[in-house]
Amino acid sequence: MQKNNLDIRLCPKCKWLFGATWISQELCNFESDLESIKLVQSDPGVFEVYCKKNIIFSRHVEKVFINIAIIKQRFRNLIDPERDLGHTDNVR
Repeated sequence: MQKNNLDIRLCPKCKWLFGATWISQELCNFESDLESIKLVQSDPGVFEVYCKKNIIFSRHVEKVFINIAIIKQRFRNLIDPERDLGHTDNVR
């Protein structure tokens, strides 16, 4: 099975390190699917989550921070669409 690399790109001046580490902790539920989770300093105002060069979440595009369940669903849909996430699949 191929392991995935997840990048969380964030602006250090925006103080989003706590949010980025929290998201990385939540995505550790996929630890058997992950090779790495990297926190990457980025341009001003940026907060984005990428896997396989695909954007999973962009604060700039969506204008808000979304529920972590939605980020989990998007990650699952990218790596294993048939996987059941239990109660997390009920969040919209």
